[in-house]
Amino acid sequence: MRRTPLSPMGLGMCGPVLIGYGTPEQKAYYLPCILSGEDFWCQGYSEPGSGSGLASLQMSAREDGDDFVCNGQKIWTTHANYANRIFNLVRTSKEDIPQRGITFVLIDMDTPGVKVEPLVMLSREHIQNQIFFTDVRVPKKNVVGKVGEGWTVAKYLMQFERGGHAYAPGLHTRLDRIRRMAAREAATAAGA
Repeated sequence: MRRTPLSPMGLGMCGPVLIGYGTPEQKAYYLPCILSGEDFWCQGYSEPGSGSGLASLQMSAREDGDDFVCNGQKIWTTHANYANRIFNLVRTSKEDIPQRGITFVLIDMDTPGVKVEPLVMLSREHIQNQIFFTDVRVPKKNVVGKVGEGWTVAKYLMQFERGGHAYAPGLHTRLDRIRRMAAREAATAAGA
């Protein structure tokens, strides 16, 4: 039986966010699928014209009953062509401070209105993509954290994406291993 590779963005980013901010229902539904490889995740943060200014994102999510209707575009999305799910930052309101009014949502990639287009590099590799969202209906139950507080959830995710205290236990373990190796080397060199 051939196993599907596990999604690094599922294991290393979306999973920890769900553990930290997800509802019990979200954890029960998504975490087993992340671990089994059934779900392959991509990250919907970057947008055309936003550059590194993530808070300037414009992809909108308008409330409509039990759903949000999402419209906009994401770019430089790694492996969106393989992913069946995306964790996404969307703008649910316009506030004085751009970090407010952002919501963290989970979207199924096969939802009507989601279109993935490749961004082929000069090397002819296809890793990055752009994604277009046109009237994509996302159930409100797919919001992670609170509506309008996605910036807080995104900052928490970045601890796992970029290091920070989330990596501290592993770093301490590696550091202890290096210290033991250095002590053995020093003892061997002293005995020579």
